[in-house]
Amino acid sequence: MTYRRLAKYLAVAVPLTALALIPYLVPPRRKHLRYTHELASPDDRFVEVDGFKMRYRVKGERGTPIILIHGFASSIVTWYRNMDVLAREHRVYAIDLKGWGLSDKPSEGDYSLLAQAHHLRAFMDALGIERALLVGHSMGGTIAVHMAAEYRERVCGIVLVDPAGARGFPYLGLVSRLMDLPPLRRWAWFATHYVLSNEGLLTRNMPRAYFDPGQLSDEMKQALLQPFRTHGFIDAMMNLTRDARFTRLNGRASLVQCPALVIWGEADRVLPASDAPYFSSNLRDCKLVVLPEAGHLPHEEKADEVNRLIEQFAQKADC
Repeated sequence: MTYRRLAKYLAVAVPLTALALIPYLVPPRRKHLRYTHELASPDDRFVEVDGFKMRYRVKGERGTPIILIHGFASSIVTWYRNMDVLAREHRVYAIDLKGWGLSDKPSEGDYSLLAQAHHLRAFMDALGIERALLVGHSMGGTIAVHMAAEYRERVCGIVLVDPAGARGFPYLGLVSRLMDLPPLRRWAWFATHYVLSNEGLLTRNMPRAYFDPGQLSDEMKQALLQPFRTHGFIDAMMNLTRDARFTRLNGRASLVQCPALVIWGEADRVLPASDAPYFSSNLRDCKLVVLPEAGHLPHEEKADEVNRLIEQFAQKADC
């Protein structure tokens, strides 16, 4: 090898090697992080599920068991306008999925949405819930469909609120495969840490989920941000990104045999209402309701209407 060729080789190899090694030489900063148990409220309960602790809240003493499943980057707090009302006639549970809210955030493990459905079944086992009506928002709707398809005997009905799963996101598949490469995963860890340390970046797109951004209070912003500042959240995000290639439902919806109610905000700018026909055409027994003047969070913006629809649906559920 001539000196000229060696120089060209080193000109490429040295920077690439440095880029691969730098993330391992820079110590991670974990300042100002809290442990989830420090943030728990008196209403919070925890149960061991598949080796991790899941946070949940429960209200109501009778009626159809209803389990509320939050969406991406959310938690139990999204149901603040629904839980008390539904609990008047039903036993209502709201859960934080693995990696979200104040549930544990294992650094390793399967974070696919199908795995989340398995954890939901384990949650029901742990609390002795034989059958339940599932209410899932956005990503939680996808999990509800997986649960109903996988464990038909445990689900008496599903309510999907602006659910994800109708469409795929090709870039997520590429990103998830890149996460399999340790140096890129390490760089992604630092990028995620930067984003999570910047409240302005985190809250910039929150109003986009609402038809009326004025409904997003500062209190809700802080409640949503709270879990981002807990130990393990970044690792959980890395795992979720890695497993994001499995977000599309494909033919899973056609396997659901229980009744379904799909509620969609007409002005949803996150998951457009044009996705709704996928669910109404693939779910065997499905009613679709599109709510005007509502965005991606109709259960918050149109809580009275959504609660009424869920209540009517629950009364007919065979639980």
